[in-house]
Amino acid sequence: SESVKDETHEQESELTEVNPTEDTTYTCTVTDASFGKTSTVATLNVFEITKPSDVYATVGLATSLVCGVTGNTGTPSYTWYKQGSDTAVYTDPGTATTSTYSISNPQFSDEGAYFCKVAVKVGDVTNDGFNSETGNLVMRQLTASVGAETVVKGSTQAFVCTFKGDNDVSSVVWKGPKGTITTEDKIVTSAYEEEAKSVVSTFTLSGFDGTASGEYTCTFNFNKGDAMSKSTNVIIYSLKPIEAKYFSPEFIEVKFEGTFEPTITWHIAGADYNADTNTQLTPSVSSPWESNSVTFKLAFKMSAFPFGKQPFTVSAKLKFGDKLAEELTTQVATVYRRELMEGLASKYTITNDEQKFSCKATGEDNTVFSIKWHLDEKLLEDSQDHLSIAAGPVGTSKYNLVSTLTVDNTRSDFNGKLKCSVTWPVLCVDTTA
Repeated sequence: SESVKDETHEQESELTEVNPTEDTTYTCTVTDASFGKTSTVATLNVFEITKPSDVYATVGLATSLVCGVTGNTGTPSYTWYKQGSDTAVYTDPGTATTSTYSISNPQFSDEGAYFCKVAVKVGDVTNDGFNSETGNLVMRQLTASVGAETVVKGSTQAFVCTFKGDNDVSSVVWKGPKGTITTEDKIVTSAYEEEAKSVVSTFTLSGFDGTASGEYTCTFNFNKGDAMSKSTNVIIYSLKPIEAKYFSPEFIEVKFEGTFEPTITWHIAGADYNADTNTQLTPSVSSPWESNSVTFKLAFKMSAFPFGKQPFTVSAKLKFGDKLAEELTTQVATVYRRELMEGLASKYTITNDEQKFSCKATGEDNTVFSIKWHLDEKLLEDSQDHLSIAAGPVGTSKYNLVSTLTVDNTRSDFNGKLKCSVTWPVLCVDTTA
Protein backbone atom coordinates (compact mmCIF):
# COMPACT_ATOMS: atom_id res chain seq x y z
CA SER A 1 0.00 0.00 0.00
CA GLU A 2 1.28 3.44 -0.89
CA SER A 3 0.06 7.00 -1.55
CA VAL A 4 -0.20 8.10 -5.18
CA LYS A 5 0.19 11.75 -6.16
CA ASP A 6 0.97 11.39 -9.88
CA GLU A 7 -1.72 10.92 -12.46
CA THR A 8 -0.55 7.40 -13.36
CA HIS A 9 1.11 4.68 -11.34
CA GLU A 10 1.97 0.99 -11.82
CA GLN A 11 2.65 -1.46 -9.07
CA GLU A 12 3.90 -5.04 -9.37
CA SER A 13 3.55 -7.83 -6.86
CA GLU A 14 6.01 -10.67 -7.47
CA LEU A 15 5.66 -14.19 -6.12
CA THR A 16 8.75 -16.40 -6.06
CA GLU A 17 8.99 -20.20 -5.85
CA VAL A 18 5.27 -20.54 -6.32
CA ASN A 19 3.51 -23.83 -5.61
CA PRO A 20 -0.03 -25.11 -6.10
CA THR A 21 -1.07 -23.84 -2.63
CA GLU A 22 -0.80 -20.29 -4.00
CA ASP A 23 -3.24 -21.13 -6.77
CA THR A 24 -5.92 -18.51 -6.03
CA THR A 25 -7.27 -15.07 -7.00
CA TYR A 26 -5.56 -11.77 -6.27
CA THR A 27 -7.13 -8.26 -5.95
CA CYS A 28 -5.47 -4.86 -6.26
CA THR A 29 -7.39 -1.95 -4.66
CA VAL A 30 -6.72 1.72 -5.56
CA THR A 31 -8.19 4.52 -3.37
CA ASP A 32 -7.91 8.31 -3.92
CA ALA A 33 -9.15 11.26 -1.79
CA SER A 34 -12.59 11.35 -3.36
CA PHE A 35 -13.33 7.91 -4.69
CA GLY A 36 -12.40 4.35 -3.98
CA LYS A 37 -11.90 1.97 -6.93
CA THR A 38 -11.23 -1.78 -7.02
CA SER A 39 -9.37 -3.36 -9.93
CA THR A 40 -10.42 -6.45 -11.85
CA VAL A 41 -9.70 -9.66 -10.02
CA ALA A 42 -6.63 -11.59 -11.37
CA THR A 43 -6.44 -15.38 -11.13
CA LEU A 44 -3.09 -17.16 -10.68
CA ASN A 45 -2.94 -20.72 -12.05
CA VAL A 46 0.01 -22.73 -10.68
CA PHE A 47 1.03 -26.18 -12.06
CA GLU A 48 4.06 -28.45 -11.70
CA ILE A 49 5.69 -30.49 -14.49
CA THR A 50 6.65 -34.05 -13.59
CA LYS A 51 9.94 -34.90 -15.32
CA PRO A 52 10.37 -38.20 -17.20
CA SER A 53 11.97 -40.85 -15.02
CA ASP A 54 15.17 -42.54 -16.17
CA VAL A 55 14.32 -45.64 -18.20
CA TYR A 56 16.58 -48.69 -18.69
CA ALA A 57 15.35 -50.33 -21.86
CA THR A 58 16.26 -53.46 -23.82
CA VAL A 59 17.17 -53.19 -27.48
CA GLY A 60 14.25 -54.33 -29.59
CA LEU A 61 11.67 -54.32 -26.78
CA ALA A 62 9.07 -51.52 -26.67
CA THR A 63 9.64 -48.85 -24.05
CA SER A 64 8.24 -45.45 -23.08
CA LEU A 65 8.91 -42.23 -21.18
CA VAL A 66 6.21 -40.38 -19.22
CA CYS A 67 5.85 -36.78 -18.11
CA GLY A 68 2.84 -34.92 -16.73
CA VAL A 69 1.46 -31.95 -14.88
CA THR A 70 -0.13 -31.51 -11.46
CA GLY A 71 -1.98 -28.57 -9.91
CA ASN A 72 -4.46 -26.30 -11.67
CA THR A 73 -3.56 -27.71 -15.04
CA GLY A 74 -6.19 -26.25 -17.26
CA THR A 75 -5.80 -27.90 -20.66
CA PRO A 76 -2.19 -29.10 -21.16
CA SER A 77 -0.47 -29.96 -24.45
CA TYR A 78 2.83 -31.80 -24.80
CA THR A 79 5.72 -31.82 -27.25
CA TRP A 80 8.66 -34.21 -26.78
CA TYR A 81 12.29 -33.48 -27.63
CA LYS A 82 15.59 -35.32 -27.47
CA GLN A 83 18.22 -33.14 -25.88
CA GLY A 84 20.54 -31.64 -28.49
CA SER A 85 17.88 -31.37 -31.20
CA ASP A 86 15.32 -28.67 -31.88
CA THR A 87 13.17 -31.07 -33.83
CA ALA A 88 10.31 -32.60 -31.89
CA VAL A 89 10.33 -36.41 -31.68
CA TYR A 90 6.63 -36.56 -30.75
CA THR A 91 3.69 -34.20 -30.47
CA ASP A 92 1.02 -35.59 -28.21
CA PRO A 93 -2.50 -34.99 -29.56
CA GLY A 94 -4.00 -35.59 -26.13
CA THR A 95 -4.73 -33.19 -23.29
CA ALA A 96 -4.52 -35.53 -20.31
CA THR A 97 -2.54 -34.83 -17.17
CA THR A 98 0.18 -37.23 -18.40
CA SER A 99 1.85 -37.79 -21.75
CA THR A 100 3.62 -40.95 -22.91
CA TYR A 101 6.29 -41.08 -25.60
CA SER A 102 6.52 -44.69 -26.81
CA ILE A 103 9.28 -46.30 -28.89
CA SER A 104 8.20 -49.64 -30.36
CA ASN A 105 11.63 -50.92 -31.42
CA PRO A 106 14.29 -48.94 -29.53
CA GLN A 107 17.93 -49.16 -30.61
CA PHE A 108 21.18 -47.81 -29.23
CA SER A 109 20.70 -44.77 -31.51
CA ASP A 110 17.64 -43.84 -29.43
CA GLU A 111 19.68 -43.58 -26.23
CA GLY A 112 19.89 -40.09 -24.72
CA ALA A 113 18.16 -37.47 -22.54
CA TYR A 114 14.53 -36.55 -23.30
CA PHE A 115 12.22 -33.78 -22.05
CA CYS A 116 8.69 -32.65 -22.70
CA LYS A 117 7.52 -29.08 -23.27
CA VAL A 118 4.18 -28.42 -21.59
CA ALA A 119 1.89 -25.55 -22.56
CA VAL A 120 -1.27 -24.97 -20.51
CA LYS A 121 -4.44 -23.26 -21.72
CA VAL A 122 -6.72 -21.65 -19.10
CA GLY A 123 -9.81 -20.04 -20.52
CA ASP A 124 -8.72 -18.23 -23.65
CA VAL A 125 -5.11 -17.84 -22.53
CA THR A 126 -2.31 -20.30 -23.36
CA ASN A 127 1.13 -19.82 -21.87
CA ASP A 128 4.31 -20.13 -23.89
CA GLY A 129 5.09 -23.53 -22.47
CA PHE A 130 7.69 -24.78 -20.03
CA ASN A 131 10.32 -27.48 -20.45
CA SER A 132 10.51 -30.35 -18.02
CA GLU A 133 13.77 -31.55 -16.61
CA THR A 134 15.36 -34.34 -18.66
CA GLY A 135 14.97 -38.07 -18.16
CA ASN A 136 17.53 -40.52 -19.53
CA LEU A 137 16.77 -43.40 -21.86
CA VAL A 138 19.55 -45.98 -21.29
CA MET A 139 19.72 -48.79 -23.84
CA ARG A 140 20.96 -52.27 -22.87
CA GLN A 141 21.35 -55.51 -24.75
CA LEU A 142 22.13 -59.09 -23.67
CA THR A 143 23.00 -61.72 -26.25
CA ALA A 144 23.97 -65.38 -25.94
CA SER A 145 26.05 -67.71 -28.08
CA VAL A 146 23.34 -70.37 -27.90
CA GLY A 147 19.64 -70.49 -28.60
CA ALA A 148 16.67 -71.65 -26.58
CA GLU A 149 17.87 -75.25 -26.90
CA THR A 150 21.43 -76.57 -26.98
CA VAL A 151 22.39 -80.12 -27.88
CA VAL A 152 25.75 -80.98 -26.32
CA LYS A 153 27.59 -83.74 -28.17
CA GLY A 154 31.21 -83.25 -27.16
CA SER A 155 33.07 -83.42 -23.86
CA THR A 156 32.85 -79.63 -23.35
CA GLN A 157 30.42 -76.87 -24.23
CA ALA A 158 30.96 -73.13 -23.81
CA PHE A 159 28.07 -70.75 -23.16
CA VAL A 160 28.82 -67.05 -23.72
CA CYS A 161 26.63 -64.16 -22.59
CA THR A 162 27.56 -60.66 -23.80
CA PHE A 163 26.13 -57.49 -22.31
CA LYS A 164 26.34 -54.22 -24.22
CA GLY A 165 25.39 -50.91 -22.70
CA ASP A 166 26.30 -48.67 -19.78
CA ASN A 167 28.93 -49.42 -17.16
CA ASP A 168 26.51 -50.45 -14.41
CA VAL A 169 26.87 -54.26 -14.11
CA SER A 170 27.00 -55.21 -10.42
CA SER A 171 27.26 -59.02 -10.76
CA VAL A 172 26.83 -61.97 -13.13
CA VAL A 173 25.22 -65.19 -11.87
CA TRP A 174 25.07 -68.54 -13.69
CA LYS A 175 22.53 -71.17 -12.73
CA GLY A 176 22.08 -74.75 -13.89
CA PRO A 177 19.60 -77.55 -13.18
CA LYS A 178 21.33 -78.21 -9.85
CA GLY A 179 21.30 -74.57 -8.71
CA THR A 180 23.78 -71.68 -8.72
CA ILE A 181 27.09 -72.54 -10.36
CA THR A 182 29.97 -71.59 -8.09
CA THR A 183 32.90 -73.34 -9.78
CA GLU A 184 35.13 -70.36 -10.47
CA ASP A 185 37.40 -72.11 -12.99
CA LYS A 186 34.39 -72.74 -15.22
CA ILE A 187 33.16 -69.12 -15.25
CA VAL A 188 35.17 -66.24 -16.69
CA THR A 189 33.67 -62.73 -16.66
CA SER A 190 35.53 -59.81 -18.21
CA ALA A 191 35.76 -56.30 -16.83
CA TYR A 192 33.73 -53.57 -18.53
CA GLU A 193 35.31 -52.64 -21.86
CA GLU A 194 34.85 -48.93 -22.46
CA GLU A 195 35.40 -49.00 -26.22
CA ALA A 196 33.03 -51.88 -26.89
CA LYS A 197 30.78 -50.88 -23.99
CA SER A 198 30.46 -54.53 -23.07
CA VAL A 199 30.93 -57.23 -20.44
CA VAL A 200 31.44 -60.85 -21.54
CA SER A 201 30.80 -63.84 -19.29
CA THR A 202 31.66 -67.41 -20.34
CA PHE A 203 30.63 -70.63 -18.63
CA THR A 204 32.29 -73.87 -19.79
CA LEU A 205 30.40 -77.09 -19.14
CA SER A 206 32.85 -79.98 -18.78
CA GLY A 207 33.33 -83.19 -16.84
CA PHE A 208 29.59 -83.79 -16.99
CA ASP A 209 27.28 -86.77 -17.32
CA GLY A 210 23.69 -87.14 -18.42
CA THR A 211 22.37 -85.65 -15.18
CA ALA A 212 23.71 -82.26 -16.27
CA SER A 213 20.73 -81.91 -18.63
CA GLY A 214 18.35 -79.01 -18.03
CA GLU A 215 18.09 -75.23 -18.09
CA TYR A 216 21.17 -73.02 -17.83
CA THR A 217 20.77 -69.28 -17.23
CA CYS A 218 23.12 -66.30 -17.12
CA THR A 219 21.79 -63.28 -15.23
CA PHE A 220 23.33 -59.79 -15.32
CA ASN A 221 22.44 -57.65 -12.30
CA PHE A 222 22.75 -53.85 -12.27
CA ASN A 223 22.97 -51.10 -9.70
CA LYS A 224 19.99 -49.46 -11.43
CA GLY A 225 17.32 -51.10 -13.55
CA ASP A 226 16.04 -54.64 -13.82
CA ALA A 227 18.25 -57.69 -14.21
CA MET A 228 18.67 -59.26 -17.66
CA SER A 229 18.82 -63.01 -18.31
CA LYS A 230 19.37 -65.51 -21.11
CA SER A 231 18.50 -69.20 -20.83
CA THR A 232 19.02 -72.36 -22.84
CA ASN A 233 17.71 -75.87 -22.33
CA VAL A 234 20.67 -78.26 -22.53
CA ILE A 235 20.21 -81.73 -24.00
CA ILE A 236 23.19 -83.98 -23.29
CA TYR A 237 24.07 -86.21 -26.17
CA SER A 238 27.37 -87.83 -25.23
CA LEU A 239 28.59 -91.05 -26.82
CA LYS A 240 31.90 -92.47 -25.69
CA PRO A 241 33.96 -93.27 -28.81
CA ILE A 242 34.81 -96.84 -29.70
CA GLU A 243 38.19 -97.89 -31.08
CA ALA A 244 38.98 -97.90 -34.77
CA LYS A 245 40.45 -101.40 -34.58
CA TYR A 246 39.82 -104.41 -32.38
CA PHE A 247 41.92 -107.57 -32.32
CA SER A 248 40.14 -110.75 -31.27
CA PRO A 249 37.97 -108.84 -28.80
CA GLU A 250 35.78 -110.54 -26.26
CA PHE A 251 33.27 -107.71 -26.65
CA ILE A 252 32.75 -104.10 -27.77
CA GLU A 253 30.88 -101.67 -25.53
CA VAL A 254 29.07 -98.47 -26.43
CA LYS A 255 28.38 -96.09 -23.52
CA PHE A 256 25.85 -93.29 -23.84
CA GLU A 257 25.24 -90.49 -21.33
CA GLY A 258 22.46 -88.03 -21.98
CA THR A 259 19.01 -86.66 -21.48
CA PHE A 260 16.89 -89.32 -23.16
CA GLU A 261 17.18 -93.11 -23.09
CA PRO A 262 18.17 -94.48 -26.52
CA THR A 263 17.70 -97.75 -28.37
CA ILE A 264 20.58 -99.30 -30.30
CA THR A 265 20.96 -101.01 -33.64
CA TRP A 266 24.24 -102.81 -34.30
CA HIS A 267 25.61 -102.89 -37.84
CA ILE A 268 27.78 -105.85 -38.83
CA ALA A 269 29.68 -105.53 -42.11
CA GLY A 270 27.29 -102.77 -43.15
CA ALA A 271 24.06 -104.67 -42.41
CA ASP A 272 21.77 -104.60 -39.38
CA TYR A 273 22.47 -107.27 -36.78
CA ASN A 274 20.52 -110.45 -37.44
CA ALA A 275 20.30 -113.06 -34.68
CA ASP A 276 19.81 -115.86 -37.23
CA THR A 277 22.89 -115.10 -39.31
CA ASN A 278 25.18 -113.38 -36.78
CA THR A 279 25.36 -116.34 -34.41
CA GLN A 280 28.93 -115.48 -33.37
CA LEU A 281 27.69 -112.20 -31.84
CA THR A 282 25.53 -111.58 -28.80
CA PRO A 283 24.11 -108.10 -28.10
CA SER A 284 23.10 -107.15 -24.57
CA VAL A 285 22.89 -104.26 -22.11
CA SER A 286 25.81 -104.49 -19.72
CA SER A 287 24.70 -101.45 -17.69
CA PRO A 288 20.98 -100.55 -17.80
CA TRP A 289 19.60 -97.01 -17.99
CA GLU A 290 20.31 -95.32 -14.69
CA SER A 291 21.35 -91.77 -13.79
CA ASN A 292 20.96 -90.83 -17.46
CA SER A 293 23.51 -93.42 -18.61
CA VAL A 294 23.41 -96.79 -20.39
CA THR A 295 26.08 -99.17 -21.74
CA PHE A 296 25.40 -101.51 -24.64
CA LYS A 297 27.52 -104.60 -25.22
CA LEU A 298 28.25 -106.79 -28.23
CA ALA A 299 30.02 -110.01 -27.28
CA PHE A 300 32.20 -111.96 -29.75
CA LYS A 301 32.85 -115.67 -30.09
CA MET A 302 36.00 -115.29 -32.18
CA SER A 303 36.64 -119.03 -32.51
CA ALA A 304 33.43 -119.29 -34.50
CA PHE A 305 34.70 -116.95 -37.19
CA PRO A 306 36.39 -118.81 -40.06
CA PHE A 307 39.89 -117.76 -41.03
CA GLY A 308 40.77 -116.65 -44.50
CA LYS A 309 38.00 -114.08 -44.82
CA GLN A 310 38.44 -110.34 -44.75
CA PRO A 311 38.09 -108.55 -41.40
CA PHE A 312 34.56 -107.33 -40.73
CA THR A 313 33.27 -103.98 -39.51
CA VAL A 314 31.09 -103.08 -36.55
CA SER A 315 29.21 -99.87 -35.79
CA ALA A 316 26.10 -98.83 -33.88
CA LYS A 317 23.28 -96.34 -34.30
CA LEU A 318 21.34 -94.88 -31.37
CA LYS A 319 17.81 -93.55 -31.72
CA PHE A 320 15.62 -91.59 -29.30
CA GLY A 321 12.11 -92.12 -30.60
CA ASP A 322 9.91 -89.04 -30.53
CA LYS A 323 12.11 -87.35 -27.88
CA LEU A 324 14.83 -86.31 -30.30
CA ALA A 325 14.84 -86.50 -34.08
CA GLU A 326 18.60 -86.57 -34.35
CA GLU A 327 20.44 -89.91 -34.28
CA LEU A 328 23.87 -90.85 -33.02
CA THR A 329 26.20 -93.14 -34.93
CA THR A 330 29.50 -94.51 -33.70
CA GLN A 331 32.55 -94.62 -35.89
CA VAL A 332 33.09 -97.84 -37.83
CA ALA A 333 35.40 -100.28 -36.06
CA THR A 334 37.29 -103.01 -37.88
CA VAL A 335 37.56 -106.36 -36.10
CA TYR A 336 40.57 -108.56 -36.82
CA ARG A 337 41.20 -112.08 -35.62
CA ARG A 338 44.53 -112.55 -33.87
CA GLU A 339 44.79 -115.87 -32.20
CA LEU A 340 47.03 -118.62 -30.94
CA MET A 341 45.58 -121.48 -32.94
CA GLU A 342 47.56 -124.34 -31.48
CA GLY A 343 49.50 -124.18 -28.26
CA LEU A 344 51.24 -126.43 -25.79
CA ALA A 345 50.02 -129.32 -23.75
CA SER A 346 50.03 -128.91 -20.01
CA LYS A 347 52.95 -131.30 -19.39
CA TYR A 348 55.76 -132.96 -21.34
CA THR A 349 58.26 -135.68 -20.39
CA ILE A 350 61.25 -136.06 -22.70
CA THR A 351 62.04 -139.78 -23.10
CA ASN A 352 63.11 -139.95 -26.73
CA ASP A 353 66.19 -138.63 -28.40
CA GLU A 354 64.44 -135.32 -28.96
CA GLN A 355 61.19 -133.53 -28.26
CA LYS A 356 59.45 -131.08 -30.51
CA PHE A 357 57.22 -128.27 -29.21
CA SER A 358 55.00 -126.33 -31.62
CA CYS A 359 53.04 -123.08 -31.51
CA LYS A 360 50.82 -121.91 -34.36
CA ALA A 361 49.30 -118.43 -34.59
CA THR A 362 47.47 -116.30 -37.11
CA GLY A 363 46.45 -112.70 -37.69
CA GLU A 364 44.10 -111.14 -40.25
CA ASP A 365 45.36 -107.57 -40.18
CA ASN A 366 48.58 -108.13 -42.15
CA THR A 367 50.68 -107.01 -39.21
CA VAL A 368 53.94 -108.88 -38.75
CA PHE A 369 54.08 -110.70 -35.43
CA SER A 370 56.64 -112.86 -33.69
CA ILE A 371 56.74 -116.07 -31.65
CA LYS A 372 59.26 -116.41 -28.84
CA TRP A 373 60.14 -119.19 -26.43
CA HIS A 374 61.00 -118.86 -22.74
CA LEU A 375 62.04 -121.39 -20.12
CA ASP A 376 61.34 -120.15 -16.61
CA GLU A 377 61.05 -116.62 -18.09
CA LYS A 378 64.50 -116.87 -19.74
CA LEU A 379 64.53 -116.29 -23.47
CA LEU A 380 65.61 -119.30 -25.53
CA GLU A 381 67.81 -118.63 -28.55
CA ASP A 382 68.37 -120.82 -31.57
CA SER A 383 72.12 -120.55 -30.95
CA GLN A 384 71.94 -122.39 -27.63
CA ASP A 385 73.25 -125.96 -27.36
CA HIS A 386 70.97 -128.96 -27.79
CA LEU A 387 67.97 -126.99 -29.06
CA SER A 388 66.81 -125.41 -32.29
CA ILE A 389 64.01 -123.05 -33.22
CA ALA A 390 62.44 -123.00 -36.64
CA ALA A 391 59.63 -120.74 -37.84
CA GLY A 392 57.71 -120.72 -41.06
CA PRO A 393 54.36 -119.84 -42.61
CA VAL A 394 51.31 -122.01 -42.45
CA GLY A 395 49.78 -122.51 -45.86
CA THR A 396 50.14 -119.66 -48.32
CA SER A 397 49.89 -116.72 -45.90
CA LYS A 398 53.04 -115.42 -44.26
CA TYR A 399 50.85 -114.02 -41.51
CA ASN A 400 49.86 -117.51 -40.37
CA LEU A 401 53.00 -118.60 -38.57
CA VAL A 402 54.20 -121.76 -36.85
CA SER A 403 57.25 -121.95 -34.60
CA THR A 404 58.86 -125.27 -33.64
CA LEU A 405 61.25 -125.74 -30.75
CA THR A 406 63.33 -128.95 -30.83
CA VAL A 407 65.22 -130.14 -27.74
CA ASP A 408 67.32 -133.32 -27.50
CA ASN A 409 67.47 -135.41 -24.35
CA THR A 410 71.11 -134.57 -23.68
CA ARG A 411 69.93 -131.16 -22.47
CA SER A 412 69.64 -132.33 -18.87
CA ASP A 413 68.83 -128.87 -17.50
CA PHE A 414 65.75 -128.43 -19.67
CA ASN A 415 63.26 -128.65 -16.84
CA GLY A 416 60.74 -126.03 -15.75
CA LYS A 417 57.98 -123.85 -17.17
CA LEU A 418 58.08 -123.53 -20.93
CA LYS A 419 56.24 -120.64 -22.53
CA CYS A 420 55.42 -119.84 -26.13
CA SER A 421 54.51 -116.16 -26.63
CA VAL A 422 52.92 -114.63 -29.71
CA THR A 423 53.30 -110.86 -29.86
CA TRP A 424 51.57 -108.32 -32.07
CA PRO A 425 52.02 -104.53 -31.75
CA VAL A 426 48.96 -104.21 -29.49
CA LEU A 427 48.30 -107.78 -28.39
CA CYS A 428 50.24 -110.60 -26.79
CA VAL A 429 48.97 -114.11 -26.13
CA ASP A 430 50.93 -117.01 -24.71
CA THR A 431 50.66 -120.69 -23.85
CA THR A 432 52.67 -122.58 -21.21
CA ALA A 433 53.67 -126.17 -20.40
